[in-house]
Amino acid sequence: MTTRATLTDTMALSTGDSAVFMTVESGEFTQGQRVKVSRDACLLGETVIRLGLATARADEEGNRSSHALIKGIACVRGDVIEGLEG
Repeated sequence: MTTRATLTDTMALSTGDSAVFMTVESGEFTQGQRVKVSRDACLLGETVIRLGLATARADEEGNRSSHALIKGIACVRGDVIEGLEG
């Protein structure tokens, strides 16, 4: 199963990172997982996600809101993150 989330709110930080709220649509993100970030189906880059909790996963209804730090990419609302395997 693909781990996927859509960003619902973002804040750019002076470090170049983004603090985000996201709706996890499928799968489960883990602390320090490598992810790819896309906007309008165009890849912005690959990076690491730092979660506010140990994990962030979709619930029984297929989504769950969570917060995280996206390292080194300036994200905007609507960007999509997907977990990378391995």
